[in-house]
Amino acid sequence: MVANNREYNSTTWNEDDDPLSIYEVANLLNFKESTVSSWRQRHQMPKPDKMVSGGKTPLWKKKTILDWAGQTGRLINISNNKFAYNTEDDNINTNSLQEYNVGDLEWNG
Repeated sequence: MVANNREYNSTTWNEDDDPLSIYEVANLLNFKESTVSSWRQRHQMPKPDKMVSGGKTPLWKKKTILDWAGQTGRLINISNNKFAYNTEDDNINTNSLQEYNVGDLEWNG
């Protein structure tokens, strides 16, 4: 991992090389942190570019994540600026179970 320069607000890497933890990946792609953790546990994410904290914390370059997300269709939440999950602040009520009556349900099986 490349260190910051001692000069104020200057780094020795470009934006594509910014290190991202699971938390930053979740924020970048607009997914829950637990979703990103699940992808990693299921070996669906690219191999980390670096392991820190004694091999306990994976870090990826921003470019690595954006390339992978583009190839796997996980950039959609960035392009439409919506989260992959609803939060209490969302005023979007699409496909809510509150819109259905029991009589509207059909059982196939």
